Amino acid sequence: MNVKQFKVDRLKQAEKLNPEQRNTRILKEIQEALHLEKLPAHIECFDNSNIQGSDAVAACVVFKMGKPSKQEYRKYNIKTVVGPDDYASMKEVVRRRYGRAIEERSPLPDLIITDGGKGQMEVVRSVVEDELGLSIPIAGLAKDGKHRTSELLFGFPPVTVGMRLDSPLFHLLTRIQDEVHRFAITFHKDKRSKTQTKSELDTIKGIGEKTKVLLLRHFKSVKRIKEASFEELKSVIGEAKAKALQEGLDGKRTESDKNRTKANKMRTVTQRVQHASVTIDGQLKSKIGKGLLVLVGIEDKDTQEDLNGGKKITNLRIFDDENGVMNRSVIEAGGEIMVVSQFTLHASTKKGNRPSYLKASKPDIAIPMYKAFCEEVGLQLGKPVQTGTFGADMKIELLNDGPVTIIIDSQNKE
Repeated sequence: MNVKQFKVDRLKQAEKLNPEQRNTRILKEIQEALHLEKLPAHIECFDNSNIQGSDAVAACVVFKMGKPSKQEYRKYNIKTVVGPDDYASMKEVVRRRYGRAIEERSPLPDLIITDGGKGQMEVVRSVVEDELGLSIPIAGLAKDGKHRTSELLFGFPPVTVGMRLDSPLFHLLTRIQDEVHRFAITFHKDKRSKTQTKSELDTIKGIGEKTKVLLLRHFKSVKRIKEASFEELKSVIGEAKAKALQEGLDGKRTESDKNRTKANKMRTVTQRVQHASVTIDGQLKSKIGKGLLVLVGIEDKDTQEDLNGGKKITNLRIFDDENGVMNRSVIEAGGEIMVVSQFTLHASTKKGNRPSYLKASKPDIAIPMYKAFCEEVGLQLGKPVQTGTFGADMKIELLNDGPVTIIIDSQNKE
């Protein structure tokens, strides 16, 4: 055994006994790679989360000495931005984060990491340096065409910092990135769920804000409120309100059951692809790399329950694992999703040779449902989906990988 290999083996053995030593070494590698004046012992990373601008939130995670400091994580509701504007949202959050830190004289990070490339880095720099007058190094983790982290950017103008994608340094940085992404997505899901829950109780006459707070505090969820007996409700909000609540919920159940009985099917055709694109009038509308192309057909009686098919699609285990077995979902495979409206999925061929499309929804019903379905799929995937344009003459190009094609009827679960 040569001297160099002996030293490497001793270092590995020491780091097994003392993991903090390994983290310190990786942080020193970051310091050297970025030419930082001090060890980046305190790193903060930001990410936004929204679906087409709705329920927009952001998150900040903090890593101390290479380990997550979860008590210092922060969630932000976006207050000043309307619509899906990630740059403006990032500006707001960074301004709030470090503006408050200045006021409270809180410790500032040794390094800020953005979940994105040059654009995100410049947005953060403009707030940190130009507005707040701070001097904090800023790095960016940029993604390739398949939405996979591919390079580390640093400096202004940003330049690529060379590092191996299988190195401990890269693994730490992507771990930070994955953690902020997870934290932001979880917060967005919770917020969206609360918004939907709140709106359901809002429509019941006689049940005001204070009553809703009492109910949710006691029963914890709308599902449990629905399952509660009259006596249980009465003990919390009184007889008159309990009666109004049950009548309101019974009316919703009746309407929901009626819709479900009349409902036909939301139909989807899901294809595993190596790539897919949509072209309209000779112009590229959208494209994806490895992932799923989903064709969706909507009927007038489709309900919110039918939109839950988005969760099924994103969790279908139809991507190969390391053993070549279809055992991974599109989420686990790091893939993308494209959703395209397809009214011909509801073609009826019972009579004659000309298909009838009477069951397919008209645009005033189909478009909102299509958008809601895209939002649900994007929420489950953790990133916006690519789409076509409803009603347009679209040219779809794809390379089916396998081939793998799965048909799902929302009302016919086989």
